[in-house]
Amino acid sequence: MAENSGAVLVAITGFPDYYSRFGFFKGKEVGIRYQADPEADYFLVKLFRPEALAGRDWWFTDPPGYTVDQSVLEEFDKTFPYKEKLVLPGQLGQ
Repeated sequence: MAENSGAVLVAITGFPDYYSRFGFFKGKEVGIRYQADPEADYFLVKLFRPEALAGRDWWFTDPPGYTVDQSVLEEFDKTFPYKEKLVLPGQLGQ
């Protein structure tokens, strides 16, 4: 759908070895850096119109609302029964 919409690219965060099979590249390899972590290997893009990048360097910034205030999140989590939080292999943040 994104490709047919006229979008230039799709940007995601994820595991490069997994998403490469769907045509995603590390953003930094094609001149698109993630402002939150410019050397991130997990910031991935799938290009539909590479010519639109015109050989320039680009920066991706998270949109407003993408990040959460930790104290607000903790209060929200208290409204649910306790459950141990785990970070499993393959997840970001290890």
